[in-house]
Amino acid sequence: GWFDASTNLLYQNDELDEVTFGGNTRTRVWDVSDLENPVLVNEFGAGVPSIDHNLYTRDGFIYQANYRSGLRIFDARTDPVNPIEVGFFDTFAADDAPEFNGAWSVYPYFPSGNVILSDIEGGLFVLDPKYALNGGTPLEYAFPNGLPDVVPPAGQAVQVRITGANGFSVAPGT
Repeated sequence: GWFDASTNLLYQNDELDEVTFGGNTRTRVWDVSDLENPVLVNEFGAGVPSIDHNLYTRDGFIYQANYRSGLRIFDARTDPVNPIEVGFFDTFAADDAPEFNGAWSVYPYFPSGNVILSDIEGGLFVLDPKYALNGGTPLEYAFPNGLPDVVPPAGQAVQVRITGANGFSVAPGT
């Protein structure tokens, strides 16, 4: 578990509950403002059955390693009792089963904002989460003529309109 910045809330997960009891990953939110009487105030998750593991908080975000479903990032700034998932990076693409493969831990405290993710099979990943932390992907895609149902083996031209999002700019014609 890890405290929020105020140290009034504790975000806590159990590495074995998905294996022992089934169900999806869940993180518990405890009000620990009175250490003699902690109160469970909510549970949240990413909706996948993978095993949750190490989690850390920084600047109102929760960074959680979830073995076979990778890094999960939750935004707790607006509602710290009910954080919402804003990003993920899956290092074990085969599945999200509750097994001990994939992302083991995460470290979100570099001054650059980069996050490192250690993966049992895949090694070390260095990630830049700024688009997840700022509301989503850096680009928006539109298909003015729609997407084809089937692309022939020789290929097919598809018109795509790409625009910047979240402060990311795209030069015309690129």
